[in-house]
Amino acid sequence: MKSIVKKVLVSALAATLLVSGVACRGGGDDRDPNTLTIAFAKSGYGEEWLTNALEAFKAEVKPDLQWELEGDPNITVKILPRLESGTELPDLFFSLETNWQMWAYQDYLEPMDDLYSWTVEDGQGKTYEDKVEDDLLNYGKVNGHYYATSWNSGASGLVYNASMFEEHGWEVPTTVDELYALCEQIRNDPVNKDDDRRNDIAPFAWGGQVGSYWQFFIEALWAQWEGIDGVREFFEFASPDVYKQEGRLKALEVFEELMSEPGNSVSGAMSKNHIQSQMDFVNGNGAMIPNGAWIETEMMDSLPDGFEMRMMPTPFIDEDHEVRMNWTSSGDFIVIPKDIPEANKQLAKEFLLFLAREDQLQAYTKTTGTPRGFEYDLDAIKNDMSPFGQSVIEIYQNSTNIFAYSNNPLYYANLANRWPASGSPYGLIADGESAQSVWQMEIDKAESEWDTWLSQIQ
Repeated sequence: MKSIVKKVLVSALAATLLVSGVACRGGGDDRDPNTLTIAFAKSGYGEEWLTNALEAFKAEVKPDLQWELEGDPNITVKILPRLESGTELPDLFFSLETNWQMWAYQDYLEPMDDLYSWTVEDGQGKTYEDKVEDDLLNYGKVNGHYYATSWNSGASGLVYNASMFEEHGWEVPTTVDELYALCEQIRNDPVNKDDDRRNDIAPFAWGGQVGSYWQFFIEALWAQWEGIDGVREFFEFASPDVYKQEGRLKALEVFEELMSEPGNSVSGAMSKNHIQSQMDFVNGNGAMIPNGAWIETEMMDSLPDGFEMRMMPTPFIDEDHEVRMNWTSSGDFIVIPKDIPEANKQLAKEFLLFLAREDQLQAYTKTTGTPRGFEYDLDAIKNDMSPFGQSVIEIYQNSTNIFAYSNNPLYYANLANRWPASGSPYGLIADGESAQSVWQMEIDKAESEWDTWLSQIQ
């Protein structure tokens, strides 16, 4: 990573000089050591869980605690400029998935090694490190040190309108072939048993502006084909040959087949964002939607009376690959800026330790509907969850969970990733490009750029 490290250190120095007259870096500001400031991605998880946790932290641990919250749906893209300038730094950033590891190389993040070594109260003698799921332990590490911790995990894939399925007698598919048949049935079913008119329900509600939501389902099919060891091999990015994995093509071919029938998508799907597509779903315009565990919380105020949804276990791609796979959202993360006062760093870490308590982990899941990437008793709260929340937990517990990240510097630098040529293949295929051509495009991109990529991290 020499050349990248050199570049980012020069950038960091320039940023320091640039703001020397504007903000005091190195933790010299005069913020209140008893006030915790948190900037968080205000998304489908809401903020009730956060205010509840802060109130509990104040009542049980820090009686003098005050807090300031900044909820912003776009905080993820705003973090780096704030780290670079050293201004408007909260004590904690809760962010959605991005390549945060470069910020550690740029020396913008506070190490968390001490947090990971601390014992969690009511954690049966376990440290923070002990509580983190094994497959996520390396996620927060850069050069052998912890700089981040996972915020969310959970289940994703296809969510279906359970009320509609029951009304029409549609069966939840267990294989991709059954899914194709279900789509045909949905397109051709009458309005109801006493009416011969064809219904106007599309099999899928989705939005072209968030076409990457299809990854939750399609890339789980890829994982079924390759197996978890194949997925892990891919994310090692040892050579451009990883892009030749057959499972990637087979999974994209499923998407191509689904998109080949225009009636499978709600009208105008390609122009819609996530809220518009989710409104199509809850309003009954689409029977299924590619989405994640957050959808129920995000749409709670818009759900019609009697509406029930469930997360569907990902159908098997074929009879030779009947492996339950779940694409988690474990890339969402938490970091502490380095350039804040030491007392506030300590307060931030104490709050993160508190969030790792059994009762707080369970409270988070009950409030948001999604698990976190820690070892805790989900069975104890399952019956307190909605039917949708129960389906999320059951998939999470009964699947091989895919934690999609890499410890390769090529990934940190956003050079090698899942789809370096297209960014996301789903819009291209939905617009008529073949799965074969997109798959080959990704291979060609990796092979042609690999040596250049390597030169940029050496």
